[in-house]
Amino acid sequence: TDSPKVEPSRSQVRLIMENDAFGGFSDRYYTNGARLEFNTTASEDNLTRKILGGWNHFFVPKTEETKYLMGLSVGQEFYTPTNISKADVSFGDRPYSSRGYIGNSLTTWTNSSSITTELELGMIGPSVGGKSAQINFHNLIGSPTPQGWDTQIPDSYSV
Repeated sequence: TDSPKVEPSRSQVRLIMENDAFGGFSDRYYTNGARLEFNTTASEDNLTRKILGGWNHFFVPKTEETKYLMGLSVGQEFYTPTNISKADVSFGDRPYSSRGYIGNSLTTWTNSSSITTELELGMIGPSVGGKSAQINFHNLIGSPTPQGWDTQIPDSYSV
């Protein structure tokens, strides 16, 4: 008798780094981000697949060829106003803020389409460490020290 073909497990680790220093050296609005991800094949009894799979199937129909990756991630993002040399933030400008988060995702794909849905739990505010990280990095590369981190958005949680 023929036994069913079992596809080998797929896994990947990704590190994503973004920084204004990689391009035009402008701390305008989004200044830095880092994300570490681990993705692996999601079996049929995988909890993430059970929770997010129904939503993904609105966009990618379930067939025998459909594949699934479950992901876990951790990340951090920093945001600044237009001018970091001013200690106060102008009305209507983006405030200083830093965000840290953990995420759980499901990627569903076939040969012709794919979708990823992710749930993130995080925190925004001084406890995330944006002030010290950006000031230390600017000191390391000899860039002007940002002056307004004391005005950043207070600690709160995000989903």
